Amino acid sequence: MIGSRNGWPIAVTCVTVCREGLERDPKAERLQRDGVGWVLLLRLELAMARKTVEVENVNHPGQVKLVDGAMYAAMRQALLKILPKTPPGLTVEQVYAAVTAHLPSELFPGGTRAGWWAKTVQLDLEAKGIIAREKTRPLRLRRV
Repeated sequence: MIGSRNGWPIAVTCVTVCREGLERDPKAERLQRDGVGWVLLLRLELAMARKTVEVENVNHPGQVKLVDGAMYAAMRQALLKILPKTPPGLTVEQVYAAVTAHLPSELFPGGTRAGWWAKTVQLDLEAKGIIAREKTRPLRLRRV
């Protein structure tokens, strides 16, 4: 391990890029610490050091981001617990208000950052077809 970044351990592992994706290259002795190769390596190591989840965005199809797996799982469970299956669903404000009661205090002390995580998980679940928007004003969400 060479250090940490935002509390995440960073280990240096050399990788090679092939048509199938990334492969570890134990024979590599040097690492280019600038440019795209280093950024790609850093992202790979961060994902391996701490479990991450790929999230999609219904507003930007094909775009995938990595987020913390524990935070995502807790918010996903809370959202699916409070969202009804039948229309009209809940407004976004009602979702934000109700979801904090179902979140673990170790991950979301006092509900901090719950709004950002609720929106991130909402957009991901919409992209995956697990929840849907009702065509109403204000916007309402429900499970499919």
